[in-house]
Amino acid sequence: MYATSILAPVASGLLTTINLDQSVGKAAALLGFLGVAIGLGIQGPQLGVTTTLSIEDISIGTAVISFGAGLGSALFVSASSTLFNNRLVNEIRHYSPSTNVTALEAVGLSDIRTYIGSEKLKIVLSGYNQAVVQ
Repeated sequence: MYATSILAPVASGLLTTINLDQSVGKAAALLGFLGVAIGLGIQGPQLGVTTTLSIEDISIGTAVISFGAGLGSALFVSASSTLFNNRLVNEIRHYSPSTNVTALEAVGLSDIRTYIGSEKLKIVLSGYNQAVVQ
């Protein structure tokens, strides 16, 4: 539990140092580091339930932990998606004011090269990078 509490924030902070010119290997290594850091402590609550509760209450305790994990994930994915989209719109308007942001959101990141064109691609990707980091 202590290792996760220390290593996961470090790994998350290091992920914010990636920019457009970095290699894919660095991103993969940092994501692997984050996965290991989280994996070290992901079973801690389950272990705590099984060691502290009586046999009759273990199933209820496990259900409560699973419910909390699912609810927390659902809420924070929704909140972070909203924050990311708002930040993305602001960053793209800042980096490339002439870009139609509404149409760009409909296109998605996979088809951005064909929609934007190569002359504005680096600028718009800088806005994506800032939105992800923030």
